[in-house]
Amino acid sequence: MELKSCKRCKALFQYYSGKVMCTNCKQADDDYFLIVKEFLRDNPSASAEMINSETDVPVKIIKEFIKEGRLEISDKSPLAVDCERCGKKSTTGRICPACKSEIAMELNSTNKNLKSSQKQLKPAEHKGMRSKH
Repeated sequence: MELKSCKRCKALFQYYSGKVMCTNCKQADDDYFLIVKEFLRDNPSASAEMINSETDVPVKIIKEFIKEGRLEISDKSPLAVDCERCGKKSTTGRICPACKSEIAMELNSTNKNLKSSQKQLKPAEHKGMRSKH
């Protein structure tokens, strides 16, 4: 456990895990989330600005919810954030689905190459020879 400064209100608090927010700001964040979720249920094509004007939830917080992947956005919705990899609009988090797929393929390829390299680096086993170590 350590003392940290809340990313929203800058108050010092005892940090345990998760978001770096004090309990008051976490509660406000959860309340905002429920408000936005309910609003989107009734208004699936609402923009962030419309949600803000109708609910007073700041646009910055609405975009954080999208980046965190907490909101389920309909295909009709103009809500989106820029993909942190390619810059295209994403409704599913920080990285768009196309980039997620590319990253997964790159990681898979790297993993295969690593396994192949590890097989080549294994010392040859000599039958009948024992080490005195």
